[in-house]
Amino acid sequence: MARITLDPGEIFEHYHGSESVTEHISGRLQLQTETEERPLAHGESYKVPPNTRHTLVNVGDEPATVACWHRA
Repeated sequence: MARITLDPGEIFEHYHGSESVTEHISGRLQLQTETEERPLAHGESYKVPPNTRHTLVNVGDEPATVACWHRA
């Protein structure tokens, strides 16, 4: 598992060869994938299919943190 913290306005775009799960821990985050764009609620988890580009954007005024892990 990785813990990622984004500064206000920071954008984190990436993709993986395996399914990933992102859990919103703190701050205000927007999730963008190839098919949708929406806010992540505090405590919400989101599954991203393999080889899907996904982006997290900190839309708040404070650091935002997520936990991410990958499934084989």
